[in-house]
Amino acid sequence: MEKTPQLLPQHKAMEAFVGGWKINGKNLEGAEGSAGTTVEADGSYTLLPGGFFLELRETAHFGDQQHITLMIMGYDEASLQYPVSFFDNTGYSRVYQGSLRKNTWTISGERERATYTFGDDGNSYTSFWERSFDGANWVPLCELSATRSV
Repeated sequence: MEKTPQLLPQHKAMEAFVGGWKINGKNLEGAEGSAGTTVEADGSYTLLPGGFFLELRETAHFGDQQHITLMIMGYDEASLQYPVSFFDNTGYSRVYQGSLRKNTWTISGERERATYTFGDDGNSYTSFWERSFDGANWVPLCELSATRSV
């Protein structure tokens, strides 16, 4: 019989993301045709009812492109990690595994990985994304800064 999920401190830790965010930054060499472009985005992060899962939605603009993403994050007690499912308007879906150490979140997947570091006041974060074209070598994808807007 499956154990009934219980809210844990690890679920509460996801609240760091909750709210609206203004995000700015730059695409780097891993962004291929968009390398060097300025990124402007709005993010909205909400805990789903019950508090077990976090919904992250972002709409980013760079050059003449728009990137719309949806991520769902939870906590898996068995693996001690935060599974993340990612979907975007360009047809990609990805699965990441996340972890938290102090104020830094790391998510890693087969072809992308990122580090989110929150400021001491919790109202800002920086993120750095990398991409791998071959699964072994990593190149910078983008670097972003976010400020809580709500």
